[in-house]
Parts: sequence; structure tokens; C-alpha cells
Amino acid sequence: MSRSPLHLLFPYAIGFVVLGVYWLFHYRMFRYINRHDPWLIVLNFGFLLCIVLMFAPINSYATFSQRPGARFYFGIWQTITALLLVLIWWRAAGKRRLLDHAITEDQIRRFGARLVSNLLIIFALMFVSLHPAISAGWYLLLYLAALGLAMLVIQVRGRRAQAQQVRVA
Repeated sequence: MSRSPLHLLFPYAIGFVVLGVYWLFHYRMFRYINRHDPWLIVLNFGFLLCIVLMFAPINSYATFSQRPGARFYFGIWQTITALLLVLIWWRAAGKRRLLDHAITEDQIRRFGARLVSNLLIIFALMFVSLHPAISAGWYLLLYLAALGLAMLVIQVRGRRAQAQQVRVA
């Protein structure tokens, strides 16, 4: 029995969503960054190279999604890409060397927490997706649910910290 071509849609949907998340993080990050240095440029080129070449692991995942090797290849690529995004932020935010002076310490900490949360979620999903029962659709659902929950927790914790600062002052 042949499979429907629709089974190829989910891996590409995952790629589209993940690329969208990366774009949003990258866009937001560079609204905070107003200077650059050679290391930031090198890290950003590495990140953009991973984005441009992401068609290869997405295609592998779409074509061979039932094989653990294709799932792992996709997952490791996502992990490396997310790690580069974190490294760009750490380079820019370290000692506030490349950031706009108007950004607060709380904004720096919360944005960093969002990036690290994304990295940890993708890293965990790399191993979870090796289980044969986790289809591309489940991967996408788990990614969006975990990322949404992480962003909500970071937001709530940030508001509580702000409320405590107001009470102390």
C-alpha cells in the first residue's frame, strides 16, 4: 500500500515553523543589538549558513522520516542552528558590549532565557523524535507546545520579578 503524498507535508511544515521561530528570534535580537564586532559577524554568518542549508536536513526528514538517522540528522542540525543563535546573543549581551544602552538587564536576561529555552527544547526533541511513534505531526505539536509554555513561564516570572521590585521600592 503506497503512502499518501501528504505524509511529506508535515516535515516541511516543521521546517517552515522552525524557520519562522528562528527569524522572529533573529529579528528581535538585532533590534537590541546596535554594534558589531568580528566575532558577532562570524557567528551570524554561521547561523545564516545553517538557515540557508536547512533544506538538506528538512528534505532528508521528509523523505526518510521513518528512519532514525534522518530524524537525528534533522535534530542535530536544528540544535546547531539554535546554539549559534544563543552564541550570537551571548556575544552581544556579554558585558553589554554590543547592545543598545536603553535595554534593561531584565530584558537581556529574559531574551537570553527564551533563546536557551528554544535550544533545550530542540535538543530534547532530537532524542524524543527518535522514537518511532513520534511522527512529524507530533514533533511539530510538541515543539510548539513546549516553546509556548516556556515563553509563558518566562513572561510570568518576569512580571513577578517586576512586581517584587515595585513593592521593595
